[in-house]
Amino acid sequence: MEITITWTKIIVVTLTYFSGRYLYYSFLKWYSGSYAPFDPTEFYETSSYSEGWKMGHLHGSHKLRIKCEKYRRQIAELKEKHRISDIKVKSLEDKLLD
Repeated sequence: MEITITWTKIIVVTLTYFSGRYLYYSFLKWYSGSYAPFDPTEFYETSSYSEGWKMGHLHGSHKLRIKCEKYRRQIAELKEKHRISDIKVKSLEDKLLD
């Protein structure tokens, strides 16, 4: 079997590689919380693999902080509503946040 390399094959493979790379890193930017993931002028430093995952990790940890604050507010409301002692509330917080 003979493989011939032509200019059209080289051009198609090159365009496929760079468009796939662009879409992959744009996905990483979108997944990390970017508001304009397909705009190459907006913070395109995420073209490195580790930077994209770092941004995703920061976005995910921000979501977790928001969720913990929501649980703390719910616990405070229950504490006021049912007049639960601080010791019971502390054990509830430990169960919810672990």
